Amino acid sequence: MKSDTKYLVTMFLMMWAGSAYAHPGHFNDMMGFFAGFSHPFSGVDHLLSMFAIGLLAGQRGGKAIMLVPVVCLLAMALACTAAISGLVISFSEMGILLTLVVSGVLLACRVKLSLPLLLPLVGMFSLFHGYAHGLEMPFNAKGFEYGVGLVAGSLLLLLAGMLTSLKGREKIVAYLGAATAVVGLSLLVV
Repeated sequence: MKSDTKYLVTMFLMMWAGSAYAHPGHFNDMMGFFAGFSHPFSGVDHLLSMFAIGLLAGQRGGKAIMLVPVVCLLAMALACTAAISGLVISFSEMGILLTLVVSGVLLACRVKLSLPLLLPLVGMFSLFHGYAHGLEMPFNAKGFEYGVGLVAGSLLLLLAGMLTSLKGREKIVAYLGAATAVVGLSLLVV
């Protein structure tokens, strides 16, 4: 890593340090963004699902690299807004767990869905996740800032999945898919 890149990374991390918000009032202004950004990382189901959707996009390649994240994030934002507005979907947690199982099996079996099948599937998965994210928004968070943070955190996980699925890593992706499916199944049973 070049020294300029190390410097920029270090400065970025220092800006995000909790100690930078030691004085009263600063954190409250950013509560919505940080709550939204950290939420996809706060549960294994959310973390694995966004990562697995990124793996699916990377595994498919081509136009999926751009279209899957767009569909995913738009569907999440729409469902998050619906949840904040009071819409009730009683089976969203089941949908989240099924996301893990289905995406994990597709990855483990190395199934590359066509875009006309993959995009609606990702959209449906993302509706469940966005809805759950909206329900779990902290009471004192600002809705718009929370949504921006949620999209940013989710995008980071999607990108991590896509980068992991680069060519030559098919076996690793299949193993990660199998592990994701096992986690989903175990959470369904519990």
